[in-house]
Amino acid sequence: MAKTHTYRAPWGRSVKIQTIGIITLFAFIIATHVYFGSHSESSPHPAITFLFIAPIILILPLISLFMVRNYELNDLTLFVQRSFWKTKVDLKNINSIDIVPYVMSGSFRFGNSGFFAISGSFQNKRLGLYQAFVTDTKRTVVLKSYKKTVVISPDNPEKFVDDVKSIISTLRNEGSDK
Repeated sequence: MAKTHTYRAPWGRSVKIQTIGIITLFAFIIATHVYFGSHSESSPHPAITFLFIAPIILILPLISLFMVRNYELNDLTLFVQRSFWKTKVDLKNINSIDIVPYVMSGSFRFGNSGFFAISGSFQNKRLGLYQAFVTDTKRTVVLKSYKKTVVISPDNPEKFVDDVKSIISTLRNEGSDK
């Protein structure tokens, strides 16, 4: 049975700042609406207040479901742990794995760019189109295969890369013994 390696996904500065900033903005919007709505002679109907505030309150738990909690490596399968599920990334066909801090700089974003995580599809000149499951842009590891590129940010990038290379080496040696 294969050993599972687990790596934490600590928040980097940009994820912390964006998450705290957005939560603070939401709290300010709600507090301002409630305060001025209740202290005004022309306060809005409670249903209108609810329709304004409810979406803001619902956004937080919905987006938090997609946060990256940790990474698990089992043979050549990487599991990105989300709040209630794991996203599976097959690493069988990777042809390179490199630690490249800040590799996401200048990326065009088709996903979440820092609210609880940096995740989704992205594109830049260096990597082309890639999938990101990142919490700290200074710890980024790039996994490339012929079909796709994945970027993650484990707490110990060096150990992650060493573990993947070790697993690849072991599997290749087992394959050549047959």
